[in-house]
Formats: sequence, structure tokens, C-alpha cells
Amino acid sequence: MTTDLSKEYAKFLETGELSDTEILVGKEPNTKIFRLHSLILKIRSPYFRTALSGDWIKIENNIIKFQIEDITAEIFDIIVK
Repeated sequence: MTTDLSKEYAKFLETGELSDTEILVGKEPNTKIFRLHSLILKIRSPYFRTALSGDWIKIENNIIKFQIEDITAEIFDIIVK
């Protein structure tokens, strides 16, 4: 069952479908926006549980906006997957 759940989530991760969070990663000009799911981030990471629940975020049109400059998009992509 875990494998099936992981495969299903991977599909949503690729498409950004049902995402409620946009994380801008990197520094200009090398930035990338990741469209993710706050529930999954909060469940899997104490860092995101705190970060996405506090003053670090901005909410626009019901989308959580968050920025991380001190990591590259390539590394963040590996972490998310």
C-alpha cells in the first residue's frame, strides 16, 4: 500500500495538481517555483511544520507563498522527491 501511495503522490508532485503551496527556491537568476502540498510537507518535516505555520509565509489567493534562498533548485528537488 505504501508503494501505491508513493506512486500516487509522485503524480501529484509532477503536475502540481491540488497543491496549496508555492516555494520559490534559489537566488536570482537561478530560481524555481515548486508547487507542493502543505499537508505532506508538514507531516514529513518538522522544519516545514513550523515554517508553514508561522510568520515566514505569505498567503495569496489561498496559496501559501514561501521562499528559500540558501539552497539550489536542484538540491531542493532531490529533497522533495
